[in-house]
Amino acid sequence: MNECLSNILRQDPPVPCSRSYCESVRRQLDLYCRDAGVMRNTPVPQYSPDGPCWCCCGSLPPGQTAVATAEQVFKPLSTLQVGDQLRVSDLTLGSWWAAPVRAVGRLSGDQLAVALQVSLPDQQVITLILPGDALLVNGDRQLQPANRLRNGQLLMAVDGKLATVLDCAAHDADVQWPLLGDSTVDSALTGRLFNLSGLLCADLGVGLAGLMKQLSTELQVPLDRYSRPLPPFESQ
Repeated sequence: MNECLSNILRQDPPVPCSRSYCESVRRQLDLYCRDAGVMRNTPVPQYSPDGPCWCCCGSLPPGQTAVATAEQVFKPLSTLQVGDQLRVSDLTLGSWWAAPVRAVGRLSGDQLAVALQVSLPDQQVITLILPGDALLVNGDRQLQPANRLRNGQLLMAVDGKLATVLDCAAHDADVQWPLLGDSTVDSALTGRLFNLSGLLCADLGVGLAGLMKQLSTELQVPLDRYSRPLPPFESQ
């Protein structure tokens, strides 16, 4: 059973619309999902010729770079503000809970961002724009800056499965990153990991801890492991 159908069966009435009907309203449905900031596979009520039923959102919000503020609800990273609630977890991914954004910013004055193209575990390909010093959790459950990622590397998705980096290149944009706490972090990064468009990322405070060399070598990939500069990004 796919995720969309599983979600529909929890609704009232638990009736999916026909595939042909959902495809006929796909453009309008995805525009609604984008503007409402809800994630793919979220059921949206419909009134088809056969009666009430449900179709699912099929795409991410604008720009595809969005943070989870509640289960199946996303907000574009560019609109994030102090006081917003983010869904957070730790390296075990055992549970998720809400935590407030204390600040937004970046570690360095360098405004160069990264355009990261990723294939998610469900094979959906997305392109994210994020700060070069933003930390993502890789397939070995270590933290790695976005500007040190390379094609073919594996990243941890929020469901514990693996996503694949398809392209990573320099991008001229001023992108901010959320702060959820100070530089004091535990080995599980409790409450400091959040959901960015399906990928597991660490907040600005964890990045500060890394800059101050307060993270263990088990947590952070050594920065000298990847040293060549990023090429300019060319969309596929």
